[in-house]
Amino acid sequence: MPRSSHGLNALLLLAVVLCALSVVDFTAQGAQIIHRAAAGKRADATDGSGVGAVAAGAKHRATPRRVGELAEQKMQMQLPAKGQTIFIRVAPNGK
Repeated sequence: MPRSSHGLNALLLLAVVLCALSVVDFTAQGAQIIHRAAAGKRADATDGSGVGAVAAGAKHRATPRRVGELAEQKMQMQLPAKGQTIFIRVAPNGK
């Protein structure tokens, strides 16, 4: 083999090794992030501070009934009176 191909092979090998090491590094960083997030969730659920209860209560606060109540109370929204709504039906395929 010519001398220049040995240098090219060495350069390509170095590039492959660097890419492999960066993949390993990013995988390890991702695993650490997931581990910290899971540990945080466990701590929220078990620390007694009520943070887990607050998160569970958020689901209750976003129910459609609750949204409707807030719309009426805070935004003075009202349901339309009879005759104020129009229904339009479109035939399939434009027929």
